[in-house]
Amino acid sequence: MKRHGGWAFIEVLIAILVLGVGSAGLVAIQIQTLSVANDAYYRSQALGIAQDIIERIKANPRGWPSLYDGQEWKGEDKVSKPPCYQRTLPKAKMSGCTSAKEISNFDHFEISQLLSVSLPDATVFIRLGCDGAKMISCVVISWGGMRVSSCDVSPSSMAQVKEHRCMSMRFVGFSQ
Repeated sequence: MKRHGGWAFIEVLIAILVLGVGSAGLVAIQIQTLSVANDAYYRSQALGIAQDIIERIKANPRGWPSLYDGQEWKGEDKVSKPPCYQRTLPKAKMSGCTSAKEISNFDHFEISQLLSVSLPDATVFIRLGCDGAKMISCVVISWGGMRVSSCDVSPSSMAQVKEHRCMSMRFVGFSQ
C-alpha cells in the first residue's frame, strides 16, 4: 500500500475553505441586493403617497393652504372612524363631506391609513413656500425613523444617500 501523507485531507479542507469564502460572498451580495430592493420599494411607495396628497390638495382648492399648510401626518395617527364616511352594504359611499375642513380631515384619515400599511414609521409634512418661493409648495415624506427636519440636508456621500430615508415633491398649489 502506498501512503499519500495526508495530502488528500488537506486538499479537501482547502476546497471547503474556498467554497465557504465564495458562499459568504454570495450571501453578502444577496443581503445587499435585498436592502437596495427594499429601499427602492419604500421610495416608490413614498412617491405614490406624495402624488396622492398633491392630488387631494388640488381636489380641495377651498382648503388650500389654510387646512393643509404646516400639517404633519403620521402613520400612527389614530382616527376613531373615518370622517364623513358611511359604510353601507354592498358598497361604501361618501356622505356629508361637503366642507373643505371635512374633506381635509378625510384626507388626513386616508393618508394616515396608507402610511401605516405602506411605510414604516412614516411622517408627511406639507409646506407652502418651499425654498423661499411663495408659489412652490412641497410634500416631504420621511420613513424608518428619520425626522422630517433632516430631509432638508442634501446627502453628500454614498453612506448618507443610503441612510437618507426621505423624499420631497414640489408642486404649485392654488387656492380658490
